[in-house]
Amino acid sequence: MLSENVPENRCGYVVHPEDARAESLYGDMESERWHERNRAVCCWRNEWNGTGRCIWHAEGSEKSAVALQNARRDGPERLDGIRLSGVRVPASVGLSFAGCVLHGGDFSDADLRGTNFADADLTDADFRNADLRKARFENADLYHTDLGNANFRHANLDNADLSHAAAENARFLRATLERADLFRSDFERADLRTASLVDVELHNAALGGATLRRADLRRANLYDADLREADLRDANLEDGSLDKTDLRNVDLRNARLYRADLSEARIDSDTEFGTTVAYEERTDLDGWDVSPTDAAVWTYLRLRNLHEAHGLTVRGRQYQTKADQIRHE
Repeated sequence: MLSENVPENRCGYVVHPEDARAESLYGDMESERWHERNRAVCCWRNEWNGTGRCIWHAEGSEKSAVALQNARRDGPERLDGIRLSGVRVPASVGLSFAGCVLHGGDFSDADLRGTNFADADLTDADFRNADLRKARFENADLYHTDLGNANFRHANLDNADLSHAAAENARFLRATLERADLFRSDFERADLRTASLVDVELHNAALGGATLRRADLRRANLYDADLREADLRDANLEDGSLDKTDLRNVDLRNARLYRADLSEARIDSDTEFGTTVAYEERTDLDGWDVSPTDAAVWTYLRLRNLHEAHGLTVRGRQYQTKADQIRHE
């Protein structure tokens, strides 16, 4: 939005609460959340390259990495509504938005590998199809962002707020999201292989069809999350909460489930835990003062209870038999 009474050589761009996507999708409550935290201001930066706007708010992707780096002030600044769609900034440039307010920014289709967004406010931003490999988002506010098809390989999102974010088909291979908040986020069909999700909040999250093979989900809260058709083979779910989690048609073969809360988890005949648990092939158990044998027995008995609770008595008996065999070896 262009503010009135702005000199021709100034940008004059303003973001108001009524411009936020949050208002149209979630109602006035989310607009108020934004307005309370980020009062609207008028951009007084110099007009750039005959566009009538500054380099940050001008449309188009013909913005050089050097020009963008030179335009950045030292330290945090307000850049609400920033427009970087389609731009390419090599990681070697070292572009940083650490601590900046970037509410409603458009980063779609951009190549921003290695860019620093730590502690930034990215509420309602658009990162669709962006290349964000090795980018930094520690402690960033990514509330209600659109991350669809974006590439976060090796990115750091520790302690980030991703609640209500949409990340369908996004790639997080080997990314770290430790202690991140993904409450009510949509990560359907996302690739989270080998990602670190220790202590992550996934309450009410949608992870249908997601790939979480070999992901570290220790102490993760998956309460009431939807994981239907997800791949959790070889994942570590130890001490996590899967209470009321939808695990129908989920592949959990060789997953580590010791001390995981499976009470009221929902499974069906297509849920696959395998015929043996991961602990039978281990010689030690990292982080626990118990033997792999004890962990195996504990897991078999919990799987027995879970299957019997869903009328899958044949499988339940098979897990009971496995527990008995280990006890008598």
